[in-house]
Amino acid sequence: ADEVAIMKSGRLITKGLQQEVIEDVKGKVFEFELDGASLNSFKEKHLVISAIRRKEKVLVRFIADRLHPGAVPCAASLEDAYLSFTK
Repeated sequence: ADEVAIMKSGRLITKGLQQEVIEDVKGKVFEFELDGASLNSFKEKHLVISAIRRKEKVLVRFIADRLHPGAVPCAASLEDAYLSFTK
């Protein structure tokens, strides 16, 4: 499908071409590695998309309006946009 619609609780939040919807989160998706004990605290402050455990550390993919110190920018996806719109 070229065009997507995102709904929440039966209400249309946005619709448009996939690239247009993704543009909304472009520059707001980051990855950051932190220790496992800090994950819950990090989740309270950021919209976490995924967390992958790597021994003592956790690789976190998240959405934020500005760069977190030590974080690396990532390419935005349709899933990122969906989670951002429906948070």
